[in-house]
Amino acid sequence: MDLSELQNKIKYHFNNPRLLEQALTHSSHANETGGSDNERMEFFGDSLLGMVVNEYLYRNLTGYGEGDLSILKSVVVSMQTLGKISRGIGLGEYCLLGRGEELSGGRNRVSILANAFEALVAAVYLDGGLEKCREFVLRYLATEIEKFDRETRGGEYKGLLQEIVQSEYGLKPVYKVVSASGAEHSKIFRSQVGVNGVAFGEGKGLSKKEAEKMAAKNGWEFMLAKHRNKA
Repeated sequence: MDLSELQNKIKYHFNNPRLLEQALTHSSHANETGGSDNERMEFFGDSLLGMVVNEYLYRNLTGYGEGDLSILKSVVVSMQTLGKISRGIGLGEYCLLGRGEELSGGRNRVSILANAFEALVAAVYLDGGLEKCREFVLRYLATEIEKFDRETRGGEYKGLLQEIVQSEYGLKPVYKVVSASGAEHSKIFRSQVGVNGVAFGEGKGLSKKEAEKMAAKNGWEFMLAKHRNKA
């Protein structure tokens, strides 16, 4: 398989291209051909991702506590984020899939894309060492970290809450107005935000938008507290 185009895209050229090919080999393809799949690489790559991201967070986000760093890391290395990055690279085009997985749309499946990216991280490490692996990971994830940092400092709670809810549940948070009271010209709206019928936060405001923003803020603080308790 000619993978020179992919290597140009990711700006890393392998000394041992077989590592790259294995990183792209899904178990469904290996089962059909009798070759090796990328699952062991995926396992190793997950650990490498965590280490590189944690080091970057520790060195660059000095104003954050342990719980804050925990929630940020969980968003940055989530299946949704890695799947989004993989789609940007076009990684699915190069994955080796079995016939059934191919026919069922596996090239666009977020789990396959995220796992392939983790395996790719391991392949870069095995081929070029830790520094090359760090460069590769941060080329894609540093911008995600910086975006999250900007939203946190700017109090953009709707964006922050969406990131963490998607990373944990794979779904977007849903806002709903639960009440509107008072005179027509000065109504107080009360909104809730949640997913699958479970509310994370509630807020009040003189407009639906303001109530949603407060609900998002309270929802974000709830999720943050949850992660702080885990830490």
